Amino acid sequence: ASGQASEVEDRENLTTFKNWGTPAARDKPASRVRRIIIRGLPATWCTSAKVLSLVHGGNIESIHVHGNGTAHILFCEHEACQAFYDKYPNGIDLDKERRTTVFVEMGKEVDVVSSQLSFNLSVGSTRAVRAVGVNMDASMAQLYNMASGSGRKVEKILDSYVPGDVSR
Repeated sequence: ASGQASEVEDRENLTTFKNWGTPAARDKPASRVRRIIIRGLPATWCTSAKVLSLVHGGNIESIHVHGNGTAHILFCEHEACQAFYDKYPNGIDLDKERRTTVFVEMGKEVDVVSSQLSFNLSVGSTRAVRAVGVNMDASMAQLYNMASGSGRKVEKILDSYVPGDVSR
């Protein structure tokens, strides 16, 4: 019984081993591109609210609008991202009279779905809000009051601070 049968190693209890072995099968599909890039935004359109008025067809994980007229929109699902991209092969007309068109591109890099996002989608969450620029002295009660304004339902508030984060 020499050969392959004797070559099987108990890697769990070894400090070093001869090979990595065969990886276990994954229970979810490979990550795919979920990012849309909109280019050519006029300065008056460089706000999240205006950019989001152009986006439809799926849940959005995040949006980043840059002053150079570029916006990155990260969809929650690849299929929604692909459908949005396919719908605008010639861009989106903002103003037909002035011939103002923004261009829609698909991101190049794969966007991994975090375990937190995957869980939130699996339990039916539809909104997650990130509060940027909130006074650092705000209490949890004040954050809750801001979040629950206008009759919104609040399920959970997560508070985190990243030292050196320029978005704060």
